[in-house]
Amino acid sequence: MPLSEAQGACFRLCTGREEAPAGGFGEVTVVAGARAGKDSRIAAPIVVYEAVFGGHESHLTKGERGCSHW
Repeated sequence: MPLSEAQGACFRLCTGREEAPAGGFGEVTVVAGARAGKDSRIAAPIVVYEAVFGGHESHLTKGERGCSHW
């Protein structure tokens, strides 16, 4: 999704770049203290999104069934 004007301004301020890469980013760094919600507010939604929309079934071999183990 494209950045909003406010998000673009924050991106430019924090990175010194004029434009965000078109392909997005492969990783994120979060600076947050203990009990800041890193698992529940950041990691869990990413895991759910990847499970539903990630297209990871192409990495399974014939006969394998994708499942998650928590």
